Amino acid sequence: MENSKRFWYALSLLVLLILTICILKVSECSRRNLERKLLAERQLALRALKKDFSFDILIFTQHWPYTVCAQWMEHHKGNECILPKVRNSWSIHGVWPTKYHEIGPLFCNDTWTFDMKQIADIENDMKEKWINIEKGTPLDGLWKHEWEKHGTCAAQQIPNMNTENKYFSKGLEMFNNFSITKLLQETYIKPGIDATYKLDEIHTAINRTIGNNFAIICEKDHQTKQQLLFEIRMCFDKEFKFHSCEGIVVKDEVLLGHTKDEIITNCKKDVEILYPSSSWVAKKEWLMKIKEHMPQEKSWLYQVENVYKLVKLLQWATL
Repeated sequence: MENSKRFWYALSLLVLLILTICILKVSECSRRNLERKLLAERQLALRALKKDFSFDILIFTQHWPYTVCAQWMEHHKGNECILPKVRNSWSIHGVWPTKYHEIGPLFCNDTWTFDMKQIADIENDMKEKWINIEKGTPLDGLWKHEWEKHGTCAAQQIPNMNTENKYFSKGLEMFNNFSITKLLQETYIKPGIDATYKLDEIHTAINRTIGNNFAIICEKDHQTKQQLLFEIRMCFDKEFKFHSCEGIVVKDEVLLGHTKDEIITNCKKDVEILYPSSSWVAKKEWLMKIKEHMPQEKSWLYQVENVYKLVKLLQWATL
């Protein structure tokens, strides 16, 4: 009887300890996220109060649709993607007015709401080169977001982008002139189901044409733990001449190059970068579906087995 009491007492302490650790970890993570959010909101509020919508450079961002798709599928179970008709082609994310060491300015004029009619003459081009990959969201959702968040800021200072139509037309023009698809293909950097490259290889492929005026952005795939090629961000001055990207912010991190030729990136420099293909995405989707339907019973049995082992261990410890 005494041993039984000691056992249940020890088990209660263990459960309490585990719960405490979990709560502390969640609280710490939530606190950090809240601090970041408050800092960003404070900066934007101060700038809005001062009516300071000035910026230093324009960042023209192209993203790799298959990495975007992988991130979207991970975001919520059942998410599907709309991919470019031209296979293995990059797509436009946006043209972003940017102040060094900050995010933004953003949403510079609430009265300039997105109007689909304004881009009717370039809509077909937009559907091909500036696509919304997130299936199930509005077709024009990405365009509306980019215009109201970034375009309204560019329009205030850049004559060639001072209307909705001009903003998107300029983005399409930049895409045609500086195609990442073409720059990588010319140096035999091609996507694949297991195509990985060194950071230096990707940098050299782009640097030879536009100089060191871009940033290479990676994302981590939470299922495979691989580092994926995600975006190439090219930097321009207000005259659309190439400019250094040193000092731009990616996910609260200021990207710096300490020498003229240093690579501007958030990628881990000692880890190879996967350039995923449509086949890789299909494989990932298949594995996610398998995980949803098959491992649940195994996982449940595995947990029961672990609890049983823990109980036996505690019984032994309290003898």
